[in-house]
Amino acid sequence: MLSLALILFCSLLIATVLMQNSKGEFQSKMARQVVSIKKANTFIEKTTWALAILVMVFTILIR
Repeated sequence: MLSLALILFCSLLIATVLMQNSKGEFQSKMARQVVSIKKANTFIEKTTWALAILVMVFTILIR
């Protein structure tokens, strides 16, 4: 059960990292439209940190 939750959190973490506003030139038009709002950008950043912490906690619990 915990391992399924860890897989879900890892997948969501990957998605949120990819949605963040990149500084490089490889950013897609859709990603720019999604994160162009300041509040959405801070929400995505907070979500990334929360998911990263959840992944660490679940990794420790599974061990």
